[in-house]
Amino acid sequence: MSAPEKTRRQNPLVNHFFLTFATGKVGSTEYRFTEYQGQVIGMIGTDRCLVAVYDWICGLESVRKIVSVEQMADWRFYEDLEDLNAAYEQVFRHWSEAYVKAQMAHERAERVRVGGAR
Repeated sequence: MSAPEKTRRQNPLVNHFFLTFATGKVGSTEYRFTEYQGQVIGMIGTDRCLVAVYDWICGLESVRKIVSVEQMADWRFYEDLEDLNAAYEQVFRHWSEAYVKAQMAHERAERVRVGGAR
């Protein structure tokens, strides 16, 4: 059995890719959006994971973090990067785009309100 296979048998999350989510409020409307993307690198004991977080622009690893398994309850996990990318493009990208568009519209309206129409 190879080392990656042995690690995966010890914990099924190891080597899986993930997306995390957050909620932001614009005006009185709450939006859910994709916050982080990354990969589970390994386990630390039975209740914590070492994860690599990837940059949204270039896709390279930007930081490693230790998170509790409990924190990962709402994350979405994928066997490989292709599955993660497909899920993001089909579903979760819409969430993030809606949030960003709402933020931009709110900021424009606020500038007009504060500075007057120009």
